[in-house]
Amino acid sequence: MTSEERFQYWQEEQCDKGKKLTSLSHGDRFVAAPERGLLKELPLDAMPAKRGGDLKERTFNLIIRDGIDPAENHPEKALIGDGKEIEGDFSDAGMIQQKLQRLFGDIVDDHYVIHPKGGTRFLFPFQSYLPGAYKFHGQAKGFTGIILAFLCQPQEHGQPGFNEGLIDEFYDLFNSEQSLNLLDLSVLDIAKESAGEILDHTASASLLVKKHYADSPNGPGALLAGAHLRFQKDLETVLRIKDLNRRDMINFAINTLWLHLALYLQRLSWLLEEELKLTLAAIRDKTIALSSVESCFKVESCSEVSDEVNSAFAGTIKFRVPTRHGHPITKTDLAHLSWQEQNRRVLLMPANLSVLGACRAVAEACGEDASEWTFYDFLRAHREEPKLAGAIEEALSWMALETVAELGSDDQKDIESQVESKTPGVEVFRESLLKTNRSNLRRTGRDLVNAYAKRGGRGYISVRGSNTFFEIGQDLLLLIAKLIVREQPMPYPEFLKKLRNYGFAPQSREDEDQLAETLRALNLLEKHSDAGEAMYVKHFL
Repeated sequence: MTSEERFQYWQEEQCDKGKKLTSLSHGDRFVAAPERGLLKELPLDAMPAKRGGDLKERTFNLIIRDGIDPAENHPEKALIGDGKEIEGDFSDAGMIQQKLQRLFGDIVDDHYVIHPKGGTRFLFPFQSYLPGAYKFHGQAKGFTGIILAFLCQPQEHGQPGFNEGLIDEFYDLFNSEQSLNLLDLSVLDIAKESAGEILDHTASASLLVKKHYADSPNGPGALLAGAHLRFQKDLETVLRIKDLNRRDMINFAINTLWLHLALYLQRLSWLLEEELKLTLAAIRDKTIALSSVESCFKVESCSEVSDEVNSAFAGTIKFRVPTRHGHPITKTDLAHLSWQEQNRRVLLMPANLSVLGACRAVAEACGEDASEWTFYDFLRAHREEPKLAGAIEEALSWMALETVAELGSDDQKDIESQVESKTPGVEVFRESLLKTNRSNLRRTGRDLVNAYAKRGGRGYISVRGSNTFFEIGQDLLLLIAKLIVREQPMPYPEFLKKLRNYGFAPQSREDEDQLAETLRALNLLEKHSDAGEAMYVKHFL
């Protein structure tokens, strides 16, 4: 098929970087051939950066370090050693009697060094001087401090811009030296002596925003604005707790971030796949109402956190509650089955985001303002604007063919066959991405979620043998109960409703009852009778 036969709305041309399609109706606009890899056209209102799975301790460090300018690059190993042959300055501190130096080093290692799996060691950044002066070993593959800025926009009531007041309140936890104990102060003194500097390193919201969004002072926007605002409200709740010591306050705040970050990725994954599935069905079946597709992201873009919003993601994480004696997990348990479906959608997230980014880029080349498009807008064009839909279909089909141009003949023939049979462009382009990038899907999807949602009682993804499943332990329940209840006791049914809006739902009535018993054992539930209305969830903080 010649270029003239293939294209009605575009002209294929060669350029310095390869091929491109130039719009026949908007001659100054074009679509470039897709680059190899995923997330080359990244919807920045959905994902702030292309990142892979990594130890979350690196993200923890960079969230603080990115708000500091200037930041130094003294190696953490100089203080904490490598845990094997090299001993750091904490084990050889001149201010400590020589015979006690090794003991002091062991005490500091127990209290201030994080030992995640894999052997990498990290200095716990309990005060901003440490991440400001010292750099961890290795390169960060996961999110940097950009993720804190991203989640802290929009502002209250959906106003554009960053909630810098909240970011500064979070940074105050680390900037202050108030409530530091004698050991904390000794660790700081040794760190300053080892670095040979006494400068303060303090983090601020303005520096964080300047570092990552200097060209976007109002922020990149938020596809899931409700999720952003819920995070902000929860972080504010934690930062206002008065009866926690400094270390516990830091842990509560950072665990709130991990919880919301994992849930954000799962929510985004679920809704992208849900809307794309509904879009493809509605393209084929004209009787499906546009409103049924529009609701996927529309209810998530609200500028207020509401428990009345009926999100398609609500209650999709079916979890169980651990018991004192333990109980087996089977492949038919909803806690496992829901993990399988969540995992499938999370794996597809990078490809679905890439397709959404491509749809926006093509629509922009057609003269549309598509910066906030979702798949619903693509469907609407199909129903209401046939010329625009035709141009988008041509471009996406071309991009699919270019994506597999260097693959084997079987893959090329498969995509060519789908294009010739008029398979919707979004579907065939995603299929081409999956053919070329299937092995890379987990890095920007599953590995990220696992990095933030696993880890013992503080996460909600558990593994037992060959079964992976959702399970909420006591540490996470303590945090979630505070985030939901806040200050006033709440009827248990209302607590379950709010929990569902986070995404969580007990997998069975038995687990719902076990959840109540676990809350009661933690002194988080008052039970006046077996009726749900007579049970109240409270919090002692």
